[in-house]
Amino acid sequence: MKKLISVLLMVMMVFSVVIIESPTVFAATSGNYTYKVVGTKAEITKYNGNEEDVIIPDTLGGHKVSTIGNMAFVNKDNLFSVIISNNVKIIDYAAFNSCDNLRSVSFGSSVSLIGDNAFAECPLLARAYFIGNAPTLYIDVFGNSDPTFTVVYLTGKTGFGNPWNGYPTSHVAKLVPSAPKVNTITNASDSISGLTIGDALVFILYGNSKKKVKSYSGTFNSPLAKHLAVGTKVKVRVVNYAYPSAYTTKYVIPAKPVVSKINVNNIAIKGKATKGSMVYVKIYGKTYSGKASTSTGAFSIKVPKVLVEAAVQVYCKISGYKSQTVYINV
Repeated sequence: MKKLISVLLMVMMVFSVVIIESPTVFAATSGNYTYKVVGTKAEITKYNGNEEDVIIPDTLGGHKVSTIGNMAFVNKDNLFSVIISNNVKIIDYAAFNSCDNLRSVSFGSSVSLIGDNAFAECPLLARAYFIGNAPTLYIDVFGNSDPTFTVVYLTGKTGFGNPWNGYPTSHVAKLVPSAPKVNTITNASDSISGLTIGDALVFILYGNSKKKVKSYSGTFNSPLAKHLAVGTKVKVRVVNYAYPSAYTTKYVIPAKPVVSKINVNNIAIKGKATKGSMVYVKIYGKTYSGKASTSTGAFSIKVPKVLVEAAVQVYCKISGYKSQTVYINV
C-alpha cells in the first residue's frame, strides 16, 4: 500500500512539473499585429502594417504585451518613429533591424533587456529615449545608426553613464510635454493646426474621428475632409518620449462674417455669415442685429448713417457660439 501511494505521489509530481513547465501557447492576430500568447503574456511576432509612427499597444487580445520578438519589425522602411509601451520588458534579436527611415525610439519604463542587433542597420536613427532605469544591452544593439546617435534618459534614473555601452548620452529633467496650442477652428476651417514640440506625434479627436499627424518642427496641420459643424468638440494632445500631454480642447465656432465695403452715408451693413446665425453690428456704442439668410448666409443690418472714421465691429452667433470679431474703420 505504501509503495502504491509513493508511485501515485511521483506521478502527481511529474504532472505538476509538466503543467508548470508547459504554459498555454497560442497564436493570434489583432489589427496590424501577429502575436503569440505564452501563459498570460503576449509576444509580438510580426508587424503587418505600414505606418510611419507606431505606438506598441499595451495589450493584445486582453494580454499584456511583454515581448517584441525576433525580427518582428525587420525591414519596415516606412517606419519613422516607435514608442515602446510600459508593459514591454524584452525586445528580442533584430526586432527593428534594417528599418531604413527609423529616426527615434522611445522606451517605456519596464524595458529590461534589448537583444543583439535589435535596432542595428537603421542609418537615420538619431535618438533613443529611456524613461526607466538602464536595461541590459546585448551586442551591437544600435549599430550603424546615424552619426549623431544619442541616448537620452530621464535625470535620476540609474545604470546610465557617458558613454553607455559605447553610445553617447544626455539626460533631461522632464519628459512629459506641455499641452499643444491649437489655433481657432471655425466651420470654414480646412484643417486643424497649431504649435507644439518638434519630433512628436499629435493626436486629434472629434466626433468618431481619430487622427494622428507628425510635428516635425513644432507645428502641426491636419487637413479636414469636410468642414466641421459649429459646436463640434475637438481634443488635441501630443505624445513624445512615450508620455502623452494633457488634452487641449477647442469647440468649433462660426467663421468670421465677410463684410461688404462700407462707404460714408451707408445706412446698412451688408455681407455674409454662417447660414442662420444672428449677426451683430456695433457702431457708435450701440449694437444692432439681424439674422443671416438660412439659404445663402447673406445679411443686411440697418444702422444710423455711417460717418467718416466710424469704427464698426461685426460678429455672429449661433447655438451659443460666437465668431471672432471683424473690426473696420470707415
